[in-house]
Amino acid sequence: MAILGSMDRIKPLSEGQFFCPRCNDHTTYRASEVRRWFSLLRMPLMPLAPAEGVVECSLCNGTYELNVLDAELNADEQAFLENFEVAILNAMLLLMMSDGHVDDSEVQTVIAVHQKLTGKTLEPSGVVAHAEHASRAGHTLTDYMESLADHLNGDGKRLVVRSMAMVANADGRMDDAERRLMLECGRIIGLPKTATLEIVDGPPE
Repeated sequence: MAILGSMDRIKPLSEGQFFCPRCNDHTTYRASEVRRWFSLLRMPLMPLAPAEGVVECSLCNGTYELNVLDAELNADEQAFLENFEVAILNAMLLLMMSDGHVDDSEVQTVIAVHQKLTGKTLEPSGVVAHAEHASRAGHTLTDYMESLADHLNGDGKRLVVRSMAMVANADGRMDDAERRLMLECGRIIGLPKTATLEIVDGPPE
């Protein structure tokens, strides 16, 4: 056992919403103050460096300096963000409706994923109504993927497919029909097959 050494002490500062540069989306964050201390028998005795503020994205786990919280979106970025939120929601809803019925577990997963990404809470009745409206309008998931293909970067495409995979796994497993549909959506949206397979065949999040 080391007698002398160093250790980091972490002090929580705040939680909230911010624009994550890696996700290219509005997500939740945790801000902390990290400071390295000289230690004796794992007991902190003396600070070795000034405290540093760190912001961690709860979605991608990317870390940034505190000034990332001061970043403001211009009108074009805000419009993109709002459209991206709609794209994520519609993709999840159309996947949920692809087998012709709606499970409570799928509705709850849509609500949880949407809240994690946007910080906004949906009501179950609203989710079902939105899904039924999309179904009556004759929209299909593959058609919707075609409409998104040219408007998302690689990270955005991964996030759309990952969100759908979470809905497909809501009942504990992704069946063969859902897996084929997910692979087709990845192809249509322009995501490399290896990236789609990593999401589809990876452990449920």
